[in-house]
Parts: sequence; C-alpha cells; structure tokens
Amino acid sequence: MKLKLWQKNLLSMLIIVVGGLTLFLVAFLFAALVMRVWDMIIFSLVNKDSDNFGRILSINDIIYLIIILLVSWLVFKSKLNDLVKATFLTMPLMVVLMEVGILFNQQSEWVVLLIGSVIVAASLYYLYKTKRPWLYYCAILFVTAVVLFISLSGMEI
Repeated sequence: MKLKLWQKNLLSMLIIVVGGLTLFLVAFLFAALVMRVWDMIIFSLVNKDSDNFGRILSINDIIYLIIILLVSWLVFKSKLNDLVKATFLTMPLMVVLMEVGILFNQQSEWVVLLIGSVIVAASLYYLYKTKRPWLYYCAILFVTAVVLFISLSGMEI
C-alpha cells in the first residue's frame, strides 16, 4: 500500500514528536551524567567553602551545552536524511532553550522568554535562508510549544 502525501506528512510529524520526546529524555539523562561527573571532579579538587564554588559548579551547564552543540554539528554535517536531522534538531534546540532558562533563572521570566524568542527567530531565519524543508520548521514549532508550555505552566525541571 502506497501512502498518500498527507499520510506521509502526518507520519513525519509524528516521528518528529515521538523522536523529539525520546531525544529530550536522552538529553536530560546525559545532562545528569555530565553534571554528576563534573560534581565528582570538582568535589575532589575544590573546597566547598570556597567563594568560587558556586561559579565553578555552573560551568557544568556550559560544558554540557558545548558537548550537545558539537554532537549536533556532527549530525547536521552528516548525510542523514532530512527527517532524521529535523527530528534530531529538537534535542539541541530544547537543550539550548532549557539552558537559557537555567542560566537566567534569577532574571525576570520576560528576559528568559526574550532570549528564547531570539534563539527561535534566529533558527527560523537560518532555515529560511538555507531553504530547508518544512520538517525543520515543524521541529522548531514543536520545541517552541513544549518550552512555552513548561515556562507558562510554571513547571520546574
């Protein structure tokens, strides 16, 4: 049985959503691993009473972000098809937006939303300029909806 175009598109959207949710889980488990390893290293090297202890601990978020962005760059440079890449796009975008929320959690919620909006707008502009297929836009829309729901519902991560 050959799928019609609308069925293929619906299936692609479903793959992006299910794959994105799965990648979110993997990303947060990886974040926990990175932070656990970083904490073990820091606790063995730095005195907890040090004035710089809090700043040193927050570096783990930046290390995690760099690792995610490096892996993402490798995936996007690969010869994988657009559906796989668009599905994968959900993970680094979610990670970046969540890290913005974590790094700026002492600021007003509007500051976090503004920074997130700039990141989403820049991502959309990049997709437009590089003439990417609609799958990538779907991935960004999905991540934006999830992040807005988390932010506006007051959910803690």
